[in-house]
Amino acid sequence: MKPRLTLLTPGRRALLAALAAGTLGAVTGCGFKLKGEENFSFQTLYLNVDERSPVGLEFRRLLRTNSRLKIVRQPEQGAVRVDIVRELREKQIVSFSAAGRPREYQLRLRIVFRVSDQKGAELIPTTEVIQRREITTSDTQLMSKEQEDVIMFREMQADIVQQLILRLAAIRL
Repeated sequence: MKPRLTLLTPGRRALLAALAAGTLGAVTGCGFKLKGEENFSFQTLYLNVDERSPVGLEFRRLLRTNSRLKIVRQPEQGAVRVDIVRELREKQIVSFSAAGRPREYQLRLRIVFRVSDQKGAELIPTTEVIQRREITTSDTQLMSKEQEDVIMFREMQADIVQQLILRLAAIRL
């Protein structure tokens, strides 16, 4: 038997259109937004971070996706100033195997930042954000675990940047 092709009748099309509109309305009504499209209460931002900082580069890239926010080059031009004071990547041994080799690691990414307004008043005091991930390893997986470390640090970095964006979006000037 050949499969039958069913065409959408006008009634079915209308029903599908109504379902799509309802779903879209529910998603936008719950506050859903795409990443990077936060509504900030300011239009200009000065970012004080080391130019080689991976978190700083990711943060700057994500901020640039927001069409309503301009990153300025001079501190006095920004309505808000974000200082990333410290960025620290750590890898600590958590446990050892019976042979005395590391079996489990903990990766940590620490960011210390503060946010102030144009006049220097603190909007967010000096704050530390930490991301942690546990990794198990064996002697036969050394090369793949090094690549996993890089991927895990990238994921932690993306999480921290998203947290920073959300904290900036919560500021009301």
